[in-house]
Amino acid sequence: FAFASAFWLARDPRILMAMLISMGAGMLIMSGILFAEFTIIGQRGGRLSWPYGDLTPGNYLAKAGLPLFCVLVALAVSARTKIAGLAALVSLITIIASVLTGERINFILRAMAGMLAGLVHKPIWSRYALLVSVEVVAVFGVFLLKPAIGNRFVTTFIEQLPVHEASPYKRVWNGAIDAFYTSPVIGIGPDNYRLLCPTISADNPDVACHTHPHNYYLQILGETGLIGLVLATVMIASIIWTCFKANLARRGDVLAATCFVVPFGFFFPIQSTADFFGQWNNTFMWSSIAFA
Repeated sequence: FAFASAFWLARDPRILMAMLISMGAGMLIMSGILFAEFTIIGQRGGRLSWPYGDLTPGNYLAKAGLPLFCVLVALAVSARTKIAGLAALVSLITIIASVLTGERINFILRAMAGMLAGLVHKPIWSRYALLVSVEVVAVFGVFLLKPAIGNRFVTTFIEQLPVHEASPYKRVWNGAIDAFYTSPVIGIGPDNYRLLCPTISADNPDVACHTHPHNYYLQILGETGLIGLVLATVMIASIIWTCFKANLARRGDVLAATCFVVPFGFFFPIQSTADFFGQWNNTFMWSSIAFA
């Protein structure tokens, strides 16, 4: 589907518009489901789980819906009043839904991508400042109404940053470094971290073995070595550059102007990520990259 989107489907303006409409419908439906879960049963362990029964429903909003979210924010700060108002309302609803999921990285991805998208397509600066202010107030309003959410997004998040020795993120990343030292040139094999980490890092008390290292670049380094990291970096850079060239050539077109934000956000190196070689929600990411 990703290849079909990049080289066939998204090249037809009619199909492109249909894909955008389906993204919008999906984002609103998912937001409604998440609001319903939050109202009916609330969070479990700081997360929501509808409709998959998985504790990462925010992946859909952050990944499958990111191209449209960037367009909506860009329109909200640049388009005519009625269109801008509708775009701002939809983006506000979905960003609040992202907060309610409890998924901090997905929320940060959407928030930062939206702010960058608003900057690259003819922004009206007063409107940009107003939109950012309204969304910040809305998010902090949620934090005040639900202190547990605020604590998870602020206090706990700061405490777990990988600048601390006891950071759970740093402990997982250390496992990828151990894997790299085991086989620095070709790695230990794609998706083998989950199987081999307990053996490789058995004597390292600073490692917490998970199903994957939670960072694309460290995972690629550990599982495919220096060769894989170089090739992956070239691939990722070429994707971002291809999209950015559209921004340079057609900045007046909101889709072309904002498309580079999608792969740039997904592949920003300093963040916690999903499994590069697995996980069903990677379908969301690669479909969005192909669309961009």
